[in-house]
Amino acid sequence: MTDVTKKIPIEARRERLFYALRRIRPKLRGSERDVALAIGWHLNRNSMTAWPGMRYLASKLDLAVSTVCKAILTLEERGLLYVARSRVGRRNSANRYSFPEALFAELPNLRSSNDELAKEIYDMAGANYGERGRSLMGQILHEKPLAAAELHSELMEAIENGIDIDELAHILWSLTK
Repeated sequence: MTDVTKKIPIEARRERLFYALRRIRPKLRGSERDVALAIGWHLNRNSMTAWPGMRYLASKLDLAVSTVCKAILTLEERGLLYVARSRVGRRNSANRYSFPEALFAELPNLRSSNDELAKEIYDMAGANYGERGRSLMGQILHEKPLAAAELHSELMEAIENGIDIDELAHILWSLTK
C-alpha cells in the first residue's frame, strides 16, 4: 500500500470504488457489483481490508450464500478483488478482502473539466425551460457526464426549434441509453 493511497479518506475510497465499478458495469452482473460494493463499505480505514462473512453479506444483500461465493470468485478471477483465505484448525476463518489500488486511482473530475459548458447548459435550460429544465440537465449530466458537448448541441437545437420540455426530455434520455 502506497503512502498516497493511505491518505485517501475512507469516504473517498468508497466513492472511487463505486465509480470504478460503474465504469465496468457491463462486464459485471448485478450480484457481483453488489457484493463488491458491500465489501467496499466494510473496508477498514487503516488497513484497507474488509472481512465480512459470506453469510452476513448474503443476508444483507438478500442473496444466497452460493451467489455471494460465486460473485467473490468472479471478482477475484477478474482481478477486481484480492482474497486472503485462512483456516483455524479444521474450520475456515474469515476471509480478508482488499481491492487493487488501481480502483482507487484519482478519477478525472468530469464536472470541473466541463464546468463552463455545464454552467452554460444549466443557464440555457433554466432560461428556456425553468427549474424543470435545469433539473433535467443535471440528471442527464450526472448519468452521462462526458456527453456535455452533445447535450449542449441538442439543447441548442431544441431551443431553436421550439421543442417543449417533455419532448426534449424524451430525446435526451434516449441519447443516454
